[in-house]
Amino acid sequence: RCSKTFVSLMKGGIRFSSVRKPHQDYWYWLGYSLVGSMLLGFSDWLLRNLEDVGCRNVFFLARDGQIMKRVFDVIKPDFIKTHYMPASRRCLVMPSLDIVHNSEDRKFFTTAYKLKTPNEYWNRLDIQHDEMYEEFLRYFPNPQVSVQSIDHFSQRIDSFFEKTKYTMQKIIDCEREVLEDYCETYGLGESETSVIVDIGWRGNMQAALQKILIRKGKTGRIFGFYLGTYDIWEHLESRGYLIDHCAP
Repeated sequence: RCSKTFVSLMKGGIRFSSVRKPHQDYWYWLGYSLVGSMLLGFSDWLLRNLEDVGCRNVFFLARDGQIMKRVFDVIKPDFIKTHYMPASRRCLVMPSLDIVHNSEDRKFFTTAYKLKTPNEYWNRLDIQHDEMYEEFLRYFPNPQVSVQSIDHFSQRIDSFFEKTKYTMQKIIDCEREVLEDYCETYGLGESETSVIVDIGWRGNMQAALQKILIRKGKTGRIFGFYLGTYDIWEHLESRGYLIDHCAP
C-alpha cells in the first residue's frame, strides 16, 4: 500500500531529481515525475478496488494496459493474477453485434460521422471480403474522392448496408467464434468476476466483451477499472480513477 510516508518520500525524490538533473531528457522527466506517480496512485487505487469487488483475476487490455500492468505488478500481492490481453475496439466490438435484429448495433455500420471519404468508411469496417468490396465499389465508384454532401453519403451507406447486411452478419458470426475461443484461451469469463483495466472513456470494449460472454452462456460478470470514464453504458459495472462517469 502507498502510505502517506511513502508518498511524501516519492514526492521528495522527484523534486530532488529535478534539481540535481535539471537538463535531463524531457520524456524521461515527464515519465518519472508525472506519469509514473499517476500510475503508482492508480495501481494503489486498483488494488483497493479489487479487494472491494472480490476479484483476483485482472486483464490489462492492449496497448495502454501494458505499462499499467508493469507498474501494478510491482505492488500487487502474489494471489492476484494479472494478464496482458492484446485487444482493440474493432476486434471486440464487431463480433458482438447483431445488425440484423438490433437497430442500435446497426449504427456501427451506418454512421457517417467524421468520415471524409468512402475509403475511410471501408477502412473502418476492416472487412476482408472481395465480393462485398465489389458491391461497395458499385455504390462508391470513386472511394478516394472527398464527400461533398453528407446527406447523400449517408443515404448511400444505408443502401449499401441494406444490400449487404446478411453477408456482414455472417462475417460477424465467424469473428465471434474466433473471439470466443480467444477469450477462453486467456480464461476471461471463467471465474465469477473478471476485471479488465484500460485507459477508458465510454466502456465500449467492456460492453462488447460482456455481450460475447453472455451469448456464450457465461454467467460471470466483468468489472472495468479505468483512468477515466465519461458517458459510459449504464448497465456496465465500472469505476474511473481520475474521472468517474464525468465526475472528477
